[in-house]
Amino acid sequence: MIAITSLEAERLQKLIDDKKKYLSKLTNKTASQFLQAEILLLERDILPAVEVGTQILNHEAAKFFNKALDVALRFDCDGFLTYIPLKTVYSESPKIGIFNPKDDADKPGDIYVSIINMDIDGKAVTPINLPLNALLL
Repeated sequence: MIAITSLEAERLQKLIDDKKKYLSKLTNKTASQFLQAEILLLERDILPAVEVGTQILNHEAAKFFNKALDVALRFDCDGFLTYIPLKTVYSESPKIGIFNPKDDADKPGDIYVSIINMDIDGKAVTPINLPLNALLL
């Protein structure tokens, strides 16, 4: 499984980096020691816990996806489409990312998936085609 850094882990790493920059500018020895202890706590204790939580979540999502894919194969499906909600409360203009492994649909039989009309709780959805093909190479 590929480890993907969560948004929370990225934000925490940025906070740590910002604190390190500030630490280099501090002249007060006591304040420097307290900030250094805080940075060590964030780096050694909190960040690893956040990253482990992210990996567990990614692993669970991969297990769910693989089980659903197995069922689709058992039903002799020609394709597989899934929707995974990422939030329980949606904004006024919810967005759904779409990943099309066959982005260009250049061979006969290739299918390009797009959302024509979809709503969540009466709110129109904005589909976003995710440019993952270039990122996965």
